[in-house]
Amino acid sequence: MPPRKQATDTLRRTEPLLKEGFVSAEDVDRARTAQRAAEADLNAVLLQAQSAASAVSGVDALVAQRAAVEADIALTKLHLEMATVRAPFDGRVISLKTSVGQFASAMRPIFTLIDTRHWYVIANFRETDLKNIRSGTPATIRLMSDSGKTFEGKVDSIGYGVLPDDGGLVLGGLPKVSRSINWVRVAQRFPVKIMVDKPDPEMFRIGASAVANLEPQ
Repeated sequence: MPPRKQATDTLRRTEPLLKEGFVSAEDVDRARTAQRAAEADLNAVLLQAQSAASAVSGVDALVAQRAAVEADIALTKLHLEMATVRAPFDGRVISLKTSVGQFASAMRPIFTLIDTRHWYVIANFRETDLKNIRSGTPATIRLMSDSGKTFEGKVDSIGYGVLPDDGGLVLGGLPKVSRSINWVRVAQRFPVKIMVDKPDPEMFRIGASAVANLEPQ
């Protein structure tokens, strides 16, 4: 039996006995004190239970707030990541068309980034020479900006199509390689891509002129 109910029942049984002299006033007082103490203990337990429930409710609210804050942080990080544009490679910026504080727009280039990690030379060889050229054929390259310095390289690929100049079928994407003499039927030239092994980034430029000598093995 719960202490509060037991103390209340004891007081209810004891009080009538006082009038008949079966119990003393002191006994009744003790019963009343016990009943009040049990009532106070019950109220204290109820208050603790209420506080515990409030605490649990507060924890649930904090957990919900934490989830919302973490979602806001993740969204902010995503926005920051999207606001930062990173180049896919190291290189040299040219044709810069913007300044600090200006806005950039999609599909509107504001500079050109040259990949300085790899350099290659396009040499146009006559079709009669292609039979001796293979992928990996060694090459020696000289730049016209400094013809006294040579660079080593090797053939990376050989072109399999050029834009015809006789008025025939025109295919998009093919390179145009003009013939040396247009009034005499001469061999067509095809582009050969030569990768430079150890290029000097200060000397190599896109569109610069070079002389390539192949060394078929």
